[in-house]
Amino acid sequence: MRRILIILSTILSAIPLCAQKTLENDEIIATVGVNVPMYKNMESDVVVGLHYGHYYPNGVGFRTGFQYIPTVVEIDNNFSVPLAITYRTGSRSRTAKLTSAAYGVARTQGYDGENAFKYGLASFLMNLFDRLEFHAGLTPGYVAGKSREIYPSYHYSGLGYWEKTWTEKPSSFSLSADAGLDISFRIWRFDLKLMPAFHYNITNNYRYHIQEAIICYEPQKLPFAIRWFTFVHGDWLPQADGTLGRASFSSYLEPEIYHMFTPNSRLSLFCGASIFKGGYTSYTRDFAIINLELRYRHHLDFDHFRIPLQISYMINPYRKTSWLSAGVGIEF
Repeated sequence: MRRILIILSTILSAIPLCAQKTLENDEIIATVGVNVPMYKNMESDVVVGLHYGHYYPNGVGFRTGFQYIPTVVEIDNNFSVPLAITYRTGSRSRTAKLTSAAYGVARTQGYDGENAFKYGLASFLMNLFDRLEFHAGLTPGYVAGKSREIYPSYHYSGLGYWEKTWTEKPSSFSLSADAGLDISFRIWRFDLKLMPAFHYNITNNYRYHIQEAIICYEPQKLPFAIRWFTFVHGDWLPQADGTLGRASFSSYLEPEIYHMFTPNSRLSLFCGASIFKGGYTSYTRDFAIINLELRYRHHLDFDHFRIPLQISYMINPYRKTSWLSAGVGIEF
């Protein structure tokens, strides 16, 4: 039930629309970026926003606006209103920018050939920045999407490993603590900004669950294996009042019968069953057949790696669904 740290990262385009004033500066910023949850195998998604900033002669200011993320940790539609206190440095002169850029290029000339050009160009462009800005604050918001349901299980029987994940949303109201840095490049009256930032979800809106366990017995001389998986933590029986009760210890039992055509080719037949009330059957049945699978695996061996190929046809009698799956990978 851990909170997550999110990185709202990199290339955001910003457009200050107002002219510089003697005592203050106002700007409107349109942003497009990437939200990267810090969970293993969790995909990033786009972030769009529109912000207003007001700054005083001493560099201190504030910023607010509206922000939308289509998906966070596989829960849809996050709307938020960032509120931040900011401090930014003064704009650098053209001479200062060019001098800094030339010095940056000079420091990269110790590299050889293509690397010297690549690092030299990157250093030249990065040293042309107009000013830096630091910001910190809070972002209240609303998460409109529902908790992600538990999907049918995925098995990697050849490796003797199984894992199931899902995301629970305990609350729709969200609040994050934020801190970040803006690097601005001035183009006439417009700015192009790089705006990496860290966001810590205070209200714990995204409870990412991982359930994994395995007991496997595979006789050496019989074409037979049996596996038992149990959710020992993170899967709780729902109560009548909507609260979470004791651990369900939801379990999955999977016998396998197989035939080895060659050491690299294996045809398997699986029959998987849900044991005890758990997420496999939406906590309604103590026993149910949830997976009938016919699978063929083959490995292509090379000197330093191999390529596993797999095709499966699966039926879930409990859900009355079926699907065909094919996969290819690389193993070193």
